[in-house]
Amino acid sequence: MAKNIKNYLATLIIALFVIAPAAYAQDAEKLIDDAKKYYKQGDYYKATDCLSKATKKINTITSEKLVLVLPPAPQGFTISKSTERGEGQEEATLGEGITRKYKSTDVEDAEIEVVIITASSMEAETQETAEPREGQETHISGKKAWLNFNTEEQNGVLEIFLDNARVRVYSSGFDNSNVMVEFAKRIDLSRIESLTK
Repeated sequence: MAKNIKNYLATLIIALFVIAPAAYAQDAEKLIDDAKKYYKQGDYYKATDCLSKATKKINTITSEKLVLVLPPAPQGFTISKSTERGEGQEEATLGEGITRKYKSTDVEDAEIEVVIITASSMEAETQETAEPREGQETHISGKKAWLNFNTEEQNGVLEIFLDNARVRVYSSGFDNSNVMVEFAKRIDLSRIESLTK
């Protein structure tokens, strides 16, 4: 357990200095310092609690940066919903991913949803279990992706696999996968990878 806490501390400190803006960084640094203090005192419960709170602060920082990666609404679409901040929460979280929905102004009841899911919110998932069982492998901006589209039901999902994140693009109300694929191509995948290292 002690070794795990040390590894966890090291990871948090690296993430803190790579991605943390000032306000949340100061809060997270204090929580990490408190965790070290409690760890040295043998109070592992309080140390773990501080690390958990520091993780939430760092996830908030990452969320706010990932929001900027979501593409603006292209011609023919409006942004219908964004859940960059967790529902009913003051701070942005990565628990449900960073989500933005785009409603078509040209096709009635048609929309695209883009979701960025980071490693911290998919710990229980492995790439193998997360890959759709049906569909076809493809590549978006050089990254492996799975495309699963049901023409009859006019819906589908395109899932792009990055090192420490996944990007899912959902489509509903369109008669083919072209719009979904074009949305995926507009996402700066290299920026997502740099923010989720």
